Amino acid sequence: MFPITGNANSQHLHSTETRIKGWMSKPERWTFYEVKVQGISSKLNAGPKSPFNYVNSAFAAHAILKDSSGKVEDEFSSSIPSIYQAKGEASVTEGV
Repeated sequence: MFPITGNANSQHLHSTETRIKGWMSKPERWTFYEVKVQGISSKLNAGPKSPFNYVNSAFAAHAILKDSSGKVEDEFSSSIPSIYQAKGEASVTEGV
């Protein structure tokens, strides 16, 4: 579990998770799916519930579909940035 923005979650769903879910309907196949959080930067000292606190990162995903013999049928990688932007402020991209 890692906090990401709603926009990043939506992008990850449509670019990565939907494709993997489609693989799951194929008989006698298995999937390797890994997500690494990269480029983490944060500011969390602006006070409780401050809109100026943030955690930025990127979700780097890698997925492989194999048949029952272990042969790779499909494979892809994706990288989704999660950049917090407070209302009325420019996004903070430090470290991502």
